Amino acid sequence: MNSETSPRVVKSAGAYAWAVVAVVWLAGFSAPANMAKVTTLAPVLMEVFGIGPDTIGWVIALFYALGIILAFPAAGLINRFGIRVCVIISIVTGALGSLLGVISADLGVFMASRVLEGAGMGLLTVAGPAAITPWFPKEKRGLPLGIWGMWVALAMFLCPIVYAAVAEAAGWRIVWWITLAFDIIVLVLFLLIYRTPDFIFEGEDIEKTQAKPSIKNVMANKTVWALGLVFFFDQLAVMAVNNFTTTYLTTVVGASLTLAATLASMAAIIGAVCSPLAGKISDILKTRRWVLVVGCVAGVAYTALYFNTTSIDLIWPIVVLGGIVGGVVPAMIFAATPEQVDPADVPNAMAMVSLTQNVGMFLGATILGGAVTAIGWSSAALFILAPCFVIAALIALFTKKVR
Repeated sequence: MNSETSPRVVKSAGAYAWAVVAVVWLAGFSAPANMAKVTTLAPVLMEVFGIGPDTIGWVIALFYALGIILAFPAAGLINRFGIRVCVIISIVTGALGSLLGVISADLGVFMASRVLEGAGMGLLTVAGPAAITPWFPKEKRGLPLGIWGMWVALAMFLCPIVYAAVAEAAGWRIVWWITLAFDIIVLVLFLLIYRTPDFIFEGEDIEKTQAKPSIKNVMANKTVWALGLVFFFDQLAVMAVNNFTTTYLTTVVGASLTLAATLASMAAIIGAVCSPLAGKISDILKTRRWVLVVGCVAGVAYTALYFNTTSIDLIWPIVVLGGIVGGVVPAMIFAATPEQVDPADVPNAMAMVSLTQNVGMFLGATILGGAVTAIGWSSAALFILAPCFVIAALIALFTKKVR
């Protein structure tokens, strides 16, 4: 759409809107599917490359590095070339990362492959919600954006189980071939299905919809900053746990790699269910803020308990808490952020929360690896991870402009 063309005004985008959700979601899923390879197979890769928990933490963190660098450039890319181009680039970089990883012969090349794969996730964090938002009226966005919020959780459910089984049966490199093939399939589907909407919904302001994006307006928006900070602390703590789950369970609790991956996956599938459920509940209750607060409170308990538990039997109820956190918080961030800005500024607003998200994930990987080496699993959980969610809950509670 541009200022020279008046868009159609519609009540609903119809069933095609859900086809868009599906293909954008698959594109999004491809990124955490790449991410989960190293977090799942960390014990195997530490042995292959002869490294310890602190170094594997940096390998994991590299995945998020370009997410930090590309947050605002991704918004600029969307503003100039459109969402379609941005998503295509993200899928292609992920595929190239998988290809480089599968042929890597040393740690340096392998780490470079993770940077490429991370670029795909950095772009999609911005592009995904921006691609879905214009296909639904404001009052009905909670559910589709809640479904989008499953992109990480469902990957963390399915992928650890598949990757652990494949690696144990045929070696870790086969896992990289699988993700390469998946990326190619998703690219083809996206090219065939996705298109930019040529309409607006009844009640929307045409001038605001067609206005030029303004990063200055977003940077001055205190509510977007608040949501970004909540996402920062959430992702620092949650991804720290996710990144080291298999390492902790295999080295401390004594679980097999397959069992550890299964436990990690259970939290993710609960999160995948909670994400659209939280979106729907927030639509019905007409509040994002209180649902977000509940998710953060669950996060306090989750992070305080996980690395203080050495019994497999006691891990299971903690996994439920992890699923609630992993589903509810991202869903509410993705649903609430576009509501704080004009339609033209949605990519810029998502860039802001993407930046804080990726910084959180990066620090979660690097800080926990070093903290575990220095003070142990229990102290790291109690003095670093749990306080993150206390802060996040307080910020969410007092951010009154989030309805």
